Amino acid sequence: MGLDLSENFLTKISGLNSLTKLEKLSLSYNQIKDISGLKKLSSLKELYLDNNVITEISGLDYLINLEHLDLRYNQISEIKGFENLEKLERLYLSGQKNNAPGEIIRKLEGLSSVGYALQPQEFVRYSRKVNIKNYK
Repeated sequence: MGLDLSENFLTKISGLNSLTKLEKLSLSYNQIKDISGLKKLSSLKELYLDNNVITEISGLDYLINLEHLDLRYNQISEIKGFENLEKLERLYLSGQKNNAPGEIIRKLEGLSSVGYALQPQEFVRYSRKVNIKNYK
């Protein structure tokens, strides 16, 4: 089951707590700054938050089934709470206004592996134990 709320001029995420079986959520092309409001969506496998104004990623710990996370074109400078995202395979981070993606990747030591791409067509797989800490 999926829900597309893209291009709705949203500034916050709210009213989704009852959608506990939701597997795909697109909140792309909004004006979202704060991503709290996703805690109850533990069935999510795909989350699209690209093209917003997000500065910090935290509180995703509860999204234990997340496999795909698109954070492109935001203002992210802080990422934390990825330790429980063991199923995460694809992470898109290009286009950050405040930080180079490499600086953000070095903060992802909690992941066992993650796919990182500047652009989706350039998808590369990294292991945190070897490559993420040493990413330059």
